[in-house]
Amino acid sequence: MGYTASFVRASFWVDRSGLERVVEAGDHESAAHYCENVAFYCGLDLELDDDDNISSVGYEFDKLTHALDEYLDELAPVVRKGSFLELAGEGELLRFDFDGTRCIRTITPMRR
Repeated sequence: MGYTASFVRASFWVDRSGLERVVEAGDHESAAHYCENVAFYCGLDLELDDDDNISSVGYEFDKLTHALDEYLDELAPVVRKGSFLELAGEGELLRFDFDGTRCIRTITPMRR
């Protein structure tokens, strides 16, 4: 990857129980620590609510990284079905849809 990207919009939810499974499987210290790692390595800003659910997401980097795909695939089985993330990059709309088990990527040319 490595091309320019910016956040467009998202509807993204991970229940606390699902996040706990990801945290334990990856041997992370806590949900907060996991979210910090994700932000550091791929720019995905996962926001925890007061109950440790991931209730929203943003994108903080100005370039895409391979780590983004890795983290989205890791989270995919626990992301609520119907969640999505959209990024704009170099004339394309990159959409990541979650079906309850996997992350489906779609790239569409943007209208000018």
